[in-house]
Parts: sequence; C-alpha cells; structure tokens
Amino acid sequence: FAERGLEVYSVDQSYSGLNFLRRAAVARNLRIGLTLSSFRELPYRNNSFDAVLAFNVIYHGNRDSVVESIKEIIRISRRPTLFFGTMLSKRNDDFGLGTLVSESTFLRTHGYDAGHPHFYVDKAELTELLSKFELLSLEETEHQQPGSWHWHFVATLEP
Repeated sequence: FAERGLEVYSVDQSYSGLNFLRRAAVARNLRIGLTLSSFRELPYRNNSFDAVLAFNVIYHGNRDSVVESIKEIIRISRRPTLFFGTMLSKRNDDFGLGTLVSESTFLRTHGYDAGHPHFYVDKAELTELLSKFELLSLEETEHQQPGSWHWHFVATLEP
C-alpha cells in the first residue's frame, strides 16, 4: 500500500515485528507509521481509516479478543471502508494441538508461535463474527506450509 502512495500505519504488540517492518520500509524508502499496541485497543481516533488489513493477526487470542479486535476495526473505520483479513480455519492441521485454553482456542506448545494462543473458526463462525460487515470475498486458503489453512476475506462497512 505504501509503495502505491497510500498513507500506511502499522500496529504490532511486538517490538521485533515493528523492527522488521521498519527495516523493510527503510530499505524501500517508504514512510510507514509504526505503533506498539494491541489490535484490541487501537490508538486511533474514530472513523480514521478507509481500509484495514489484519493479516494473521487477530486470531492470536480467544473468541472474546477477536470480537474486541473487530469492534476496534469498526470504530476506527471511516465509511465506506474495506477490511482485508485472515483467520485460522478449523481445517488447519494445528487445530486441536497444544493446550485448550477456551473454546476453539489452543495455546501453542510447538513451532515458532509457541506460547501464543490461537483461535480457530469454521465458515459459519467467521460469518457470524463479521456480521456487521458485508462480505465481498471469503475463501479458505492453504498457506505456504501444507496443512496451514486460513480464511481470507474482504469485507466492507457501508454508511
């Protein structure tokens, strides 16, 4: 988005994630606003953004944290707005692995994401979570690693 001349802001709870993006932006001579924050408490005014991208982000928690994140996305969205996002599919090979901490939420005990909770949904659950939006696209997609199924969606909020 920044390479296309759009104003871009990034939020991450991790300094390492922000530093990774900062280095990539500097290498490409791009200006990107970087903020250390949770998606559940976005540090932006109401109706601030025309589009929101949450790629492999908001499912790091449980159902309640996903609901809070979606409420924040709605709050900061200027209508009409586009919301591009991903969620973990229950078809994912990791569904059920780790320690069950709440419904459909497992604390990873393996891999690069060990120690982080992951919330998984099926199509009906995701559609319900996004009920305030009009879904423009919803696809279950396997990421680079075999068995790594995610939902990819594009949704809009109308005035």
